Amino acid sequence: MGNAIASDDAIGLIIAERIKQDQIFTGVDVETIESGGLAILEMLQGYQSAIIIDSIKTGLHQPGEIIRFRPEDFDCTQRSAGVHDVGFFTSLKLGRKLNMKIPERIEIIAVEILENRRVSEDITPEVRAAIDPVIKMIKGML
Repeated sequence: MGNAIASDDAIGLIIAERIKQDQIFTGVDVETIESGGLAILEMLQGYQSAIIIDSIKTGLHQPGEIIRFRPEDFDCTQRSAGVHDVGFFTSLKLGRKLNMKIPERIEIIAVEILENRRVSEDITPEVRAAIDPVIKMIKGML
């Protein structure tokens, strides 16, 4: 997940493309998405498990630090500006309530980012340094 033109926010997309191009994993589907919310439910349908790679900006970690968690680690409520703006965790809850066939096991790997307000296709060196460690982490998970 990510935004290709929002600097560090592209880290998930960059890692996914590297995995695709280098054919690092066989028998694994790799998809990218630049939107969240309800759109991701369609992508997840039919899979038994999923690993989602995305950026996170908490200010609690050093840029480039890798945080691993699961959706159930959060108790999120809808805080959107409009009814069409549905966040990732809310979408998962909705999908489960509607008995959609989405993965029971979802792992999230997030990279703490520094910059996501500047329009740029470049990511900061601190965040770029997380690419190989994230790929190594995914290898261990599979």
